[in-house]
Amino acid sequence: MNDIRMSCKPEHLVVKREVSKEDTAFVLRSAFLLHQQGRLEEAEALYREIVQSDPEHFEALRLLAIIAVQKKRFEDSLVLFDHALKINPRHAATLNNQGVVYEELHRFDEALCSYEHALAVKPDYAEASLNRGVMLQELGRFDEAVLSYDHALTNDADNARIWFHRGNVLQDLKRYGEAVFSFEKALAINPDYAIAYANLGNVLQDLKRYEEAVLSYDRAIAVNPDSVRAYVNRGIALQELKRYEEAVFSFEKACAINPDYAIAYANLGNVLQYLKRYGEAVLSYDKAIALKPDYAEAHSDRGVALQGLQLYEEALLSYDRALLVRPDYAEACYNRGVVLQKLKRHVEALASYEQALALKPDYDFLSGMCLNIKMQMCDWRDFECQLSRLFQKIERSEKVAVPFSFLSISDSLLLQKKVAMISVGESCFSPQVPSAISKRSRHEKIRIGYYSADFHDHATAYLMAELFERHDRSQFELFAFSFGPDRQDKMRKRVAAAFDHFFDVRTRSDAEIVLFSRDLEIDIAIDLKGFTQGFRRGIFALRAAPIQVSYLGYPGTMGVGYIDYLIADSMLIPEGSRKYYTEKIVYLPDSYQVNDTKRVIAEKLFTRKECGLPEQGFVFACFNNNNKITPATFDGWMRILGQVEGSVLWLLEDNVAAADNLRNEAMQRGVDAARLVFAKRMPLAEHLARQRLGDLFLDTFPCNAHTTASDALWAGLPLLTLLGESFAGRVAASLLNAMQLPELITSKQEEYEALAIELASNPAKLGNIRRKLEQNRLATPLFDTKRFTRHIEQAYCMMYERYQQELPPDHLFSLPSAQGSTGTISQLQQEYACCPLCGCKNSLYGRADCSRHTLWHEPLPRILEWMRCPGCHHVYTRHFWTQAGIDELFRNAQQNQLAGFGASQDAKRANWVPVVDRVLNLLGGYRSIMDNGSHPTWVDVGCGDGALVMTAGDFGFTALGLDARSEAVRRIIELGFKAEEGDFMQCTFERKLDVLSMMDVLEHMPYPGLALGKAAELVRPGGVLVISLPDLSCSSWRMMDAAKCNPYWMEIEHYHNFSRERLIALLGERGFDVADFGIPNRYKAQMELYAVRK
Repeated sequence: MNDIRMSCKPEHLVVKREVSKEDTAFVLRSAFLLHQQGRLEEAEALYREIVQSDPEHFEALRLLAIIAVQKKRFEDSLVLFDHALKINPRHAATLNNQGVVYEELHRFDEALCSYEHALAVKPDYAEASLNRGVMLQELGRFDEAVLSYDHALTNDADNARIWFHRGNVLQDLKRYGEAVFSFEKALAINPDYAIAYANLGNVLQDLKRYEEAVLSYDRAIAVNPDSVRAYVNRGIALQELKRYEEAVFSFEKACAINPDYAIAYANLGNVLQYLKRYGEAVLSYDKAIALKPDYAEAHSDRGVALQGLQLYEEALLSYDRALLVRPDYAEACYNRGVVLQKLKRHVEALASYEQALALKPDYDFLSGMCLNIKMQMCDWRDFECQLSRLFQKIERSEKVAVPFSFLSISDSLLLQKKVAMISVGESCFSPQVPSAISKRSRHEKIRIGYYSADFHDHATAYLMAELFERHDRSQFELFAFSFGPDRQDKMRKRVAAAFDHFFDVRTRSDAEIVLFSRDLEIDIAIDLKGFTQGFRRGIFALRAAPIQVSYLGYPGTMGVGYIDYLIADSMLIPEGSRKYYTEKIVYLPDSYQVNDTKRVIAEKLFTRKECGLPEQGFVFACFNNNNKITPATFDGWMRILGQVEGSVLWLLEDNVAAADNLRNEAMQRGVDAARLVFAKRMPLAEHLARQRLGDLFLDTFPCNAHTTASDALWAGLPLLTLLGESFAGRVAASLLNAMQLPELITSKQEEYEALAIELASNPAKLGNIRRKLEQNRLATPLFDTKRFTRHIEQAYCMMYERYQQELPPDHLFSLPSAQGSTGTISQLQQEYACCPLCGCKNSLYGRADCSRHTLWHEPLPRILEWMRCPGCHHVYTRHFWTQAGIDELFRNAQQNQLAGFGASQDAKRANWVPVVDRVLNLLGGYRSIMDNGSHPTWVDVGCGDGALVMTAGDFGFTALGLDARSEAVRRIIELGFKAEEGDFMQCTFERKLDVLSMMDVLEHMPYPGLALGKAAELVRPGGVLVISLPDLSCSSWRMMDAAKCNPYWMEIEHYHNFSRERLIALLGERGFDVADFGIPNRYKAQMELYAVRK
């Protein structure tokens, strides 16, 4: 290039053109002007003309090099820069430009050398310091880059670019606060610096200041509406804020601006997954992969979306493609393991998990999952060591175990609680959902929402179907929120038909389900999933309802504050265990587990031969999932087989690997593998039928049989259990307790084995137990679904009453018949666990000797204890009567309370005339009611002698008496009046009542708040409720107390002594306005209240 010649024809001589200095200067100025105007071809031609004339012309060479750079001819430019620098090696700008070219060619070390030479020539050269910093940053020498930028700023403090690049390297150093300062300085200098706004947004995301990050991206986009990366990063920030729909818009906008930007499509797929729009997510990933076939993350995330669609085989292919591109991709290995586990390919799943763990040893929860899948295969190699390591990590609060699978590993309540709390450490929030639910007024019916993924052919549905059908629709309105598959099986159709409202919400996000629930004003949200497969924690974390309850799905604590109650029983959670639960415990009286008495047992009579069982010999059975079998449990079983000659162990074959491993384990313990018989899965009705071939079900520890246990008992197979510490380890005991079979509950391993051997060796004893099981099956509470429904509804009512009282959840919200820690129970009496009106803790108010009462007799208790609530000041008895107690108390009907003839009855009727007069006045007077030809309805609860029914009838009312005593009802009917026998809490009428009277009734009802709620349901708006009962705030009461002759304290049939103020407040809470007050002359210290339905 030193000898630049013009091209010429061969026959011409080559002549060097002579140009004067003045001409050269003129040509240079002209070329430079063209250069500035962007007319590069013309400028280059003139520069070359100068160089042809003067090959050592520094400026022309330098500027030719710059044009070569502008034309992306970097190698040519380097030759020209080298030539120029040989002429003037101390030209700082050229050294800097040479560095830029090296940088473009990714020859970073040479670029850095050029910048340093430039700075050696000109130490205050800010541009070179800036470029040197960029190069150091590129080389990963971040601290030196910061120093270089700082040096540049000492010479050019108002250079926005320097501040911008300084912010970038500080972000690399995770010095986020300083990075924010740098970006803000750049933007103060140049408010239109779009990329600075965008990078500031990135740092704000690092600081989790997502709202500010979104604003920063918005400013970047305002300056540069086509900034694809700003839209993508904005979408990511919105995703963190759970503003998914807005994030979708951002990603779609990025895709519209640049349809070839794979990252935008991949991120769009991610947010569509959050919205449960799995099909659209797959399409988005497909677009990303079409643009970038080696996009490992897109392949893996596509697999997750396909998994959401339950297309497991296709998901597996996506994970395989991700790993083909990137073999060290731990997340893809993990996801692949999950889908293989769902496909029951356990051995491959374990290998995939172990590969993920090798790549990422601290992978969240994966250690525990590896152990769990080994337990599913009964692969116990190095079991104790793995267990020990797992426990140590849990003690250090590491994320190593998933709560549900951990139940099969450890019986420790402390560790179970810790695992739960670790697993829910991340908070759930959504800007779409207000954090608090404002106080709601009382609904006419309590709105119960059941939330589950299992409203189909699943154990949860099998247990709960009849409960859904039996719920009292006069008290409750039922809503189902189904976020699981719709398989359209028989169970799905049955369950859906049982609800008032059934919603398929599987495609809705957690926030959308929460908002929908709040719009429906669900009062109590029941989580039927807990930590089990398909759970949606966010629904409850965002609070779908003011009262949230965990029931049935997960047998343990959720470890969070937003689940208010856990439904259990006293066998499952003794008082000393409450500290291991974050929820308040609601105790059911028998067992926590509901059952479906409509479960069909197939008529087929299975033979031992077709089930692979020997024709002779004792059959021990366990149909629990294989992961519940621990080495210690299996050791015990093998010892039992060793002691019972000819016996076999009949197990569920969950997977082939487990069966093979268990056979090997048996042989290692000296037991013939042929003595293990494996049962394939089959339809439930047939499975129940074949269980009758078993002799004794051997339960597992530390996690018992749950639904499997009630299946066995329903089929008539006795079950032997070992009582553990945890909820999951006490379920079988709870079921046996509710069947009155405590003799099958053991507390030590040795006792468990000894009893199994004894029952196998003593046919008479086992036969007695089998007969007792058969007799008790429909005669005890476990399979009494009607009874269970009444108890759980009572629980819901008590939770709701406490909410309406604006009181926080408390353990004392137990049912009337809750046992153990919530109150003692005898055959005749049950103890209130708390105030029956507000749920506050009770305190002793006084005692009375009731042995002088006309109803008292042995074996009734002699002392009556009265309690006083410190919260609402209500006074009530410590106990109330069970049905057996009531039968004993009223062994002989009291004749003076039954209808009769003659003057005595006439005198009683005369007492009720003032009452009917007051009611008529509240209804608008006799004329206004009777003139229209109608006969208003009056129902008298606890009608007894029928006098009020007769009096109301004499005034023209259509009067009906309601009484639980058949003899009282019979006598009223014999007199020609209407009466019905029945329970007030269960009664219904064709239309709303005009008048309901409860004279001397409310004090006899264990839960008067619920009774008044029922009254509000029965009485029409504007109708009248009349109540009479003792008034402990009146003067007569006080005088009797002062004289120590108050007979009301020994009223053995009363549970409550109301003050006027407390009763008026309670009526107001239940939807009544007290309109009139009276003092009857029938008894001392009585009050009458006349309340109008709001």
